[in-house]
Amino acid sequence: MELEERVARAYQRWYEGLEKGKSNSLPDWGPICTGLIILERLTADYTLDIEHHKTANGSQIRGQGLPLANRILAKFHVAMKLTSGEFGRTNRSSVPTAEKLLDALKPLHLEHLSKDERNQILTALQEKLLATLLTYSDHFQIEAQYEPAMSTEKFVRSVLAKATPKTSGAIAQHLVGAKLELRFPDIAISNHSASTADAPTERSGDFIIGDTVFHVTMAPQDLVFLKCRRNLGAGYRVYLLVPEGRVQLALRKAKLFELEDEMVVKSIESFVGQNIDELGNFSTDLLKQQLRKLIGIYNRRIQIERHAPELRIEEVSL
Repeated sequence: MELEERVARAYQRWYEGLEKGKSNSLPDWGPICTGLIILERLTADYTLDIEHHKTANGSQIRGQGLPLANRILAKFHVAMKLTSGEFGRTNRSSVPTAEKLLDALKPLHLEHLSKDERNQILTALQEKLLATLLTYSDHFQIEAQYEPAMSTEKFVRSVLAKATPKTSGAIAQHLVGAKLELRFPDIAISNHSASTADAPTERSGDFIIGDTVFHVTMAPQDLVFLKCRRNLGAGYRVYLLVPEGRVQLALRKAKLFELEDEMVVKSIESFVGQNIDELGNFSTDLLKQQLRKLIGIYNRRIQIERHAPELRIEEVSL
């Protein structure tokens, strides 16, 4: 049997034996973290004796904690940062979990390989675990990195691209809210949870400024166009803001509802980006200042959300 297949089988047996969550069939957070930790330790020192990896009191694995977690994420170029959870530190099963993984590796005799060859295998196993870890998105926050040559629209696009299906709507809404607050400091910009439906709260849209209603959506479904029609009937001007990649879809639907000449359809990226560029006087240094203000306002506004930590934007090289 080829080594690759033997490694895959050994890993799968260990993985299938991990404690599973009550709400899904995936392994719990703690065992996944433990697996990533022990594999990372083995890339530096391939010692399969569990005693070598225990802390002084023998109850935990050395190195457990957020600093190591974020180094592992950076290693795999994951553009998110862990902000909560102990990354296995308080998990009582961490030592038994690690020991089982070490035992699974022993028959493979990877110690006979060169360090580079062995680490390629260990890193590939980490990648498998990382895919599961990232399903626990409520433990992460977005990292926003800005480069001088990057347009503001591209910056906003990069933030939206890092969202999950569960968080994308909230991130989009609060980015737009932050832009409006920054652009109109003398106007009170409403702040509602993205999970709050418009109808039960009698809201006409996500934001209202003067006689203009703003709807923000990642997926322009028929219902939003019915709302837009009601807004227009009530005498409002209407803006529909959608991701750049769905502008054409929104325009086609607006035409189907015979609203194409009565409402404005724009991308979230351009709507947020244009004003930030203008407020920054199209100067790189001033633009950075405006982006910091935008992120600060955004991070304050998202505190209304249940999963605020994962929605928070962490500045990196800004």
